[in-house]
Amino acid sequence: MIDDDYGCEQDYRPAYLAPDLIPQHALSGALRSLTLFGTDRNLVSQAMNLTIVDEFIMGLEYKYLRAKFNETSTPYDSVFLAAQSQMWIFSAYEVMRTWI
Repeated sequence: MIDDDYGCEQDYRPAYLAPDLIPQHALSGALRSLTLFGTDRNLVSQAMNLTIVDEFIMGLEYKYLRAKFNETSTPYDSVFLAAQSQMWIFSAYEVMRTWI
């Protein structure tokens, strides 16, 4: 919490880039900078797959956010997004497990 000029507490919220401002392969590029991700074909493939899923989920997140704001979302939207997010976490875990 951060105090403002009036002594009131304010929540700190990080600034997120809009999806169209994030380079398409930003995650893949970051992963490829790690040891072995530039040379091991299995890790390169896993990094690319994780990047593709990440881009898909980012689109779902922003679509869900807009639908929620416009009050047009359905319960299925949130369940599907949660399921895909869980699969992303499993995939990220598998990438890190393989790397280690």
